[in-house]
Amino acid sequence: MREVPTKAGVVFNAHRLFYTLGAGYAEREQSVVLAPEAQATYAGSTTEEVVVIEKSILVVEDDTVLRELLEYLLQREGYQVASCADGAQAQERLQQQLPDLVLLDLQLPIVSGNELIAWLRANSDSAALPILVLTSLQDEDDIAAALDAGADDYMVKPFQPKELQARLRKLLKIRPQAKRTS
Repeated sequence: MREVPTKAGVVFNAHRLFYTLGAGYAEREQSVVLAPEAQATYAGSTTEEVVVIEKSILVVEDDTVLRELLEYLLQREGYQVASCADGAQAQERLQQQLPDLVLLDLQLPIVSGNELIAWLRANSDSAALPILVLTSLQDEDDIAAALDAGADDYMVKPFQPKELQARLRKLLKIRPQAKRTS
């Protein structure tokens, strides 16, 4: 599979993007084609007004393609986004500055997602920091272990972007904004 530019100008591997998002994207001749409803949502349009949220999110994801996709989707919604490829990098970054929310995978190199959650909860500065787990692990034991470790919410990949946005708004206590059209 070759890498191709999307309408938004970000390069993703077509097969992995299709798997990650599922509905809304179509794979055609080894290229990514945004469905019309996805174009309006993610590629922007002349009638859409972007609302700046001014909340920060740290994305901890070892899959480069998915990490870049999450960065793009979150920035498009107005979040300030930083990212790390493993749990150890995340710990270093979190010691320097706390975001408003951590979005993380459980299957991370060096320091696992569950270890990172426990570390955050053991630290008085980050004990109340909202944590949303986004992982491919869907066994009930994995879900229970993450929630017992202190995760606030849990989503399984592949995910629906609108559901992710709604869960982020809930954890960040942000009221949904109506999009204005001209």
